[in-house]
Amino acid sequence: MKTKLSLKNLAWATFGTSICVVGCTSSPTPATPTSTATPVSSLNQNDLITAPDAPNSYSADTKARDAVVSEYPTLLKRLSQARNKVWAPSLDDLQSQKTLLSEKDTGVARILDGGYYSFANLTHDYQHGADLRLENGSFGVGFAGADYGFLTDIGSTSLDSLSPDLLNFSLNYVTPLKDSDARHEYQVFSDGKTVDGQTYKSYFPAAVGHTYILKSISYGSSDVVVAFQVTREEDSDQSMILAWKLLKRGSVPLLDGNQPSTSTFVAEDLSSSSVSESDREKAKQHEADLIDQLDSSEKTILAPLPEDLAANKDFLNSPNSGIFRLLPNKNAATLLLNPNGNSYCLQDGSRSCNDFGFDYFSENKFALGNSTGLITGLQTTPLEQVSLDTDGVSYLSNYVPPHRNSSLEHAQGVFAPRMPKASSSGHDYVDHIDAKNGYTYVLRSFTYNDENSSKPDSDELVAFQVVRKDTDGSLIIIYKYLK
Repeated sequence: MKTKLSLKNLAWATFGTSICVVGCTSSPTPATPTSTATPVSSLNQNDLITAPDAPNSYSADTKARDAVVSEYPTLLKRLSQARNKVWAPSLDDLQSQKTLLSEKDTGVARILDGGYYSFANLTHDYQHGADLRLENGSFGVGFAGADYGFLTDIGSTSLDSLSPDLLNFSLNYVTPLKDSDARHEYQVFSDGKTVDGQTYKSYFPAAVGHTYILKSISYGSSDVVVAFQVTREEDSDQSMILAWKLLKRGSVPLLDGNQPSTSTFVAEDLSSSSVSESDREKAKQHEADLIDQLDSSEKTILAPLPEDLAANKDFLNSPNSGIFRLLPNKNAATLLLNPNGNSYCLQDGSRSCNDFGFDYFSENKFALGNSTGLITGLQTTPLEQVSLDTDGVSYLSNYVPPHRNSSLEHAQGVFAPRMPKASSSGHDYVDHIDAKNGYTYVLRSFTYNDENSSKPDSDELVAFQVVRKDTDGSLIIIYKYLK
């Protein structure tokens, strides 16, 4: 479990280097100013002022933010070019698989430790598909929502010697189309299932020379069966080279009547690309430098304006308070390298939401992150006036979280998206709620990080208010801990 930061440092952990202190020489003019984007290279030090000891003071003025937004796509393109070299196999890797590569639906790919690969979409970009992950020496499948799959290790069997008895279970496995069935199967393969003496699991140790059969199910996107063999491991970074063959591409599975993905992403064809060792090492350093630049840029894009800090100065000087910006889901997914700009985690001030957070969806909804809990709205009640005694807060304050091993599964079933959880004193308690400018909300959120713990590992009661909606649709939010 992450160490909780003090509320004074919470905003500092989030917004990064492009800041302005409350009271600095910025005109507290309209909340939604417009300006012509200026290249980042032309900004001087007075545009980006730092003050490491001031709480709740990170911001980026409109000029700085517009400049970063304008230059960001160029940085992303340069990063993509560098990563194509980092991800590429060597020329020897391709030449050693010339016979395999002459066949349809085959390829050679490099997968990095901690990285992903999509055989369905031919990309390493997690946001556009992920059938396989390599992490700490093991392969895994199934990473988001109800998506799942399984692997089996068939030893040193070559890709041109795959017998029907080794493929029968994977090729004939029927993908479930009900959420409850999918989640049941996820648990089955997480524990491991043995059929005709062959074990199928959601993860397996990665071994050079071994061949694996993979079934990967991504609801709304793809359903594939792939055979791949680990041909070698790179000593310098523990990446692995995979020779692979697509055995089956099923119809796009739709869970409980959901719609298929509308993504128009098309991966660049890298099937014949290779890179020398020296060029790859240079690309790795270039990639690291670009990620640092993008990380700094993202902090600027996600920072509030100086006007926001000035307008809420008195509130932000109060204990256990903070301020942050949320991007709309669509903007975050298309603009940022890390699309978690539509999320915020109050426990540690990050955008990862491993503990809990808010999601500002494109349909203008607040929702829980990777947690269980309840949200209610207090309409236009000033945030300064919200306390444990405020009408609508007492139900959340007194709510007893479920125990993991007794009622959590039931509770998560009750807390289904867009379904009322409870009503008390005229308030509805839900896990999705309309996001409205000027409105105040109260959130009770709890997470279970420790598998051996029956009680929540974190449990927070927080009030927050939308104080401004920017021209790009992003929301500026102030918050305070109640409990």
